[in-house]
This record gives sequence, C-alpha cells and structure tokens, in this order.
Amino acid sequence: MELNELLSIDYVGKLGEKETYEDHFKKVAQELFQNYCICKGDKYFQFLELEFYLHTPAHSDVITYPRKTNAGDWFFHMSGVDLCFDSQNMPEEKGTASAQSCFGGILIRSLLTPDNKVVNGPMKCCECLFDQFSALDPKNKAFLYPVITPRKCEVTNISSCPRYFSFKDDATKCENKLNDILVKRFKGSVECTEKEFKDQQLEKKYRFFVEGDYYKNYSANPIKALKASESKPQ
Repeated sequence: MELNELLSIDYVGKLGEKETYEDHFKKVAQELFQNYCICKGDKYFQFLELEFYLHTPAHSDVITYPRKTNAGDWFFHMSGVDLCFDSQNMPEEKGTASAQSCFGGILIRSLLTPDNKVVNGPMKCCECLFDQFSALDPKNKAFLYPVITPRKCEVTNISSCPRYFSFKDDATKCENKLNDILVKRFKGSVECTEKEFKDQQLEKKYRFFVEGDYYKNYSANPIKALKASESKPQ
C-alpha cells in the first residue's frame, strides 16, 4: 500500500474496525523507517524516531494540534513539524476542532543525516530540514525543499514507548493543559477527565524509534522512556 493511502481519510477514518490505531501507527512507522527517507536535493535524511497524533470521533486524542491538511502535507507548529494525515470536518476557525473532527500527523523527533550525524529533538529536526528558503526566487535551486521519497534503509529493530510530554509528571500542569485544550481548541465540544487524559491519552505507546546508539545525549531518550514505562505497575 502506498504511503499516501496509509495517511488518507479513507483509511484512518475507519481505524478501529479491523485494525487498532496502535497497529496502524506501527505499520506506518515501519514503512517510513524501512522504505522512505527525506530527500533534500541530493542528500537523504533517515527517520530514526517518530511520534503519532490522531484525533477522530472514535479516537479522542485531544493533545493533537488541530489542522486542515491533506495526506502528506508538512504542518508546522510550536513543537516542530508533522507529516500529516488527511483532515475532515474541521471548523472554520483556525486552530480549533470538534468532537467530529478528524486530524493529526506524525511528529519527526530524530533523524540521521547524510554524514551519519544524529539530530535529536523535533525542533532541531525542523530546523535541519527547513533551515533556509529564498523569499524572492522560489525556483532558486540553492534552497531545496524536503520531500519524502522511496529509499530502502537497513532497519530491523523498532520499538515503541509513550509519547514525550514535559508536563506529564506534574499534576497541576496536566490539569491546566487539559482545561486549556478543552476550552480553546475544542470549545467545550469534547469531554475528557483528568484521569483519562493522564492515564490513557498521555501514556499511549505512539512513539516509535529505531533501536541503536542514537539517543545517548538526548534528554528525551526513548530507550529510557520505554524502560520507565515497563517498570510501572499495570
């Protein structure tokens, strides 16, 4: 199946019927890790770490940034850049959503550069890929636009862990974050308790990464996050 099909509303809108969201995210992550790179001119950047966000009527994930996008769009936000799923039933007001909205994307968290240097962190990945463009000459080949392109990568060991949120272990910050999201993004159209938000949505293992010595100096080390999640009582 082509990548744009896996990101399409025809596919993600039916998740939960025959395939779980986590299984689908794992499938897409494997596809990106093993069969695609980001091409910028003649340079190829390999995916190392990806984080999935998707809100649908059947899958409330309120932490996801609302957006009106097509499958495969780049979407910039306060945390970095996403490769997007199709969106559907979005309100006219930018940055808002409803219980019936479908939207989301894949946050790029770590990359391997053409000279085998590791880029850790979503903002650093965004800066690495979209560092400079011409404001006057869009055809200037000195400034290259990143495009996802098929390319085989020797990746075998892939793991997953809970997504990274700096506020997750602070009860007050969690409460304030949730209240802010429900009021400003969803305008009261979605209900979510603090327990559902913290114990379910924030703990979902929607963060996928290539195993290896890529994260040793990374404050949001996914290997440590995986070990921490496995040590928690079920």
